[in-house]
Amino acid sequence: MNFALTLTVWDYLFGTAYVPTKQAHLPLGWPGVAQCPATFVAQQLEPFSQLRPRAASAPLPGRVLAAGATPLASEK
Repeated sequence: MNFALTLTVWDYLFGTAYVPTKQAHLPLGWPGVAQCPATFVAQQLEPFSQLRPRAASAPLPGRVLAAGATPLASEK
């Protein structure tokens, strides 16, 4: 695990901190980051919001019902 960003106090204490000014305003993120959900829970649920209910499958061709069996609602 890299603690370089959280423990920079040591670099400042010992005078070894290096802060590049050339890349100080480097844009971070990705296209569409503004549409990212704001809360942690919403971010975790976001992939599931893409799911859609699947259409009812058509009956299999040539399906034969056993004697006394009732057909499914989609087969009527």
